[in-house]
Amino acid sequence: MGSRICMNASCGTTTTLEWKNGWLLRSGGFAHLCHTCGSAYDNSTYCERFHLEETGWRDCSVCGKHLHCGCIASKSLYEFLDYGGIGCISCTKSTRPYSVRLSHTMLQRWFYLKFRAFKLHDEFPCERGKGQSDVLSIFSS
Repeated sequence: MGSRICMNASCGTTTTLEWKNGWLLRSGGFAHLCHTCGSAYDNSTYCERFHLEETGWRDCSVCGKHLHCGCIASKSLYEFLDYGGIGCISCTKSTRPYSVRLSHTMLQRWFYLKFRAFKLHDEFPCERGKGQSDVLSIFSS
């Protein structure tokens, strides 16, 4: 077998006690990581250890955990939420109900949509029922 190089760009070592598999590559194989980098990847601390100063960090919308959304190594640790924002795997896979911490941007969008629905109701009143439009019925539940 040929020589290996750790695929962590900040490491690049060619010697290690044990080679470990990292993230899935587009080619279908796995990234080759030295023992140190592979252990950090296995423990889900890879980004905190090697990418802490890089961009792409966000907070879980449910629990507030700091997540790195900027690299392939961490893409399996979070999911995009239907209502906006991201959630860590622990929160998104949990079966228990949880309350969502709405960001300022999500609140602005909600108020904009609600205001827009009331404005549409005033401009185009609906004849069905007691004047309640289809648009407003979305927000009345």
